[in-house]
Amino acid sequence: MYSEGRGSLVFCPTQKGTESACQQIVSMMREREFIENDKQLTSLVQSARLVSNANLQ
Repeated sequence: MYSEGRGSLVFCPTQKGTESACQQIVSMMREREFIENDKQLTSLVQSARLVSNANLQ
């Protein structure tokens, strides 16, 4: 599943204690998407990762 940069497609608890774990899961999913879809979606995934990184900081 490719999320097209919409992190809201990943269902995460909103409690503070689980936010960092959720962010790690999202990160790993994006990494795997980047590898699997490299040929077709390189630019889309790169943008998604840039947006995601900006939102996480």
